[in-house]
Amino acid sequence: MSSQEEVDPDYLWILPKCFELTPEVRYERQMHEIVQFGSQASYLNRLNALANLQFRSTAMNWEDGPEHEQLHQEWQEFLQEANLLAKEYSLISYMFHKECLEALQAVGLDVRGGLAGLRKTMHEAKAAGLEYMPTTRLLVRDAEKARKHINIGIHLNSDIVVHPSTLDEASGCYTTISSLVGNTLTMKDLTRKLEENPDEDESWLLAREIFRLETKERYRGMLIDVALEEKLEEQLSNRRAAKRSRRN
Repeated sequence: MSSQEEVDPDYLWILPKCFELTPEVRYERQMHEIVQFGSQASYLNRLNALANLQFRSTAMNWEDGPEHEQLHQEWQEFLQEANLLAKEYSLISYMFHKECLEALQAVGLDVRGGLAGLRKTMHEAKAAGLEYMPTTRLLVRDAEKARKHINIGIHLNSDIVVHPSTLDEASGCYTTISSLVGNTLTMKDLTRKLEENPDEDESWLLAREIFRLETKERYRGMLIDVALEEKLEEQLSNRRAAKRSRRN
C-alpha cells in the first residue's frame, strides 16, 4: 500500500489490538443482576462483556409478546442465512450478540459484517483463548462519541504528526503507533496469507493488518532518519566548534 489515499478509510484508524473501555464505563457485575433487554443498563453490560470475555453477563428480562416474536423470527432468518442449526447458535446467543452490536452502534462504533462479523470475531477470540474481543473488524463511525466509552487509538490524518521533525516528536509517534499495533505476524507471512486467501472478509482483515504493520515500520524509519539527522547535525556542530577553538 503505497499511500493513504489508496487504502480503505477505515484502516486509517489505528485501534488497539484489544477492545478496551474507558474507566468511566468499566464496572463489575453485581450478583444476581438482571437487566431489561434493550435497555441502557443492558448495553453497558454488553460493552463490558466485549472488553472482558471472562465477564459474566447479566441475565436478560423481557416479556412475551410482539417484540419476542420478532426476535425469534430474526433469529430464524439469521440461522437460514448463515446456514446454521438452532443447536449451533441458540436464541439466547443471538440476543446477546444482537445487544452487543447495538451497544457498539449506540456509542459510535460498528462491526464489519454486522451481526455475522461480530459472532465470528467472538467465536475466533474464544477459540484462541483470548480474554478480550479483538478490534480487527471494529469500525469507527462517530469518534467524538466513541472516545467517551472506548479506547479507539488514533486517526492517522488528525491525531498524530504525519512527518515528525524532532527526535522527541518521532520517538513519541513511534511509541504510540507501536503500542497500538503490538506484536503481529511478519510482513512476509501476512502477505503470503493475503495472496493465498480468496475470502473477501479475511482479505480485508489481512490488508488492514498489513497497513498497520506498514504504518509502524514507516514511523520506525522516520525515527531512525530523525535520530541520524540530529546526530549528524551534532557532529557538524562539534566540528565547527573545534575549528573555532583552534583559531582562537
